[in-house]
Amino acid sequence: MRRLAAAILAAGLCAGCGGPEPRTVEDRVDDHAIASEVSRLLSRVDGIDRHQIRVESVEGRVRLTGEVPDDAAAERACAATLRARGVVSVVDQLRRVGR
Repeated sequence: MRRLAAAILAAGLCAGCGGPEPRTVEDRVDDHAIASEVSRLLSRVDGIDRHQIRVESVEGRVRLTGEVPDDAAAERACAATLRARGVVSVVDQLRRVGR
C-alpha cells in the first residue's frame, strides 16, 4: 500500500516536470509596457503615492503590492490598473495602512 501511494505521488510530481513554456522576449517587453502604463496611471490617482506601490505584470495579469492609505485608495488603484491597455486582471495585494 505504501509503495502504491509513493508511486502515485511520484507520478503526480513528475506530471508537470516540463514546466511552463518559456516566455519570449516579446512577452517580457509587453509585460514591461503594461507595468509602465499602470505606473503612469497610478501616478495620476488622488491619494496614492505611486512610489509606495510595486506593479508586476505577467501575461497581462497585474499584481499590485505596497501600501495605500485605505480601501478607497486601493479600489482607485485597481480601477486605474484595469484601464491600462493589455491588462486582463488585477491581483490586489495592497496593504491598507490607515494614515
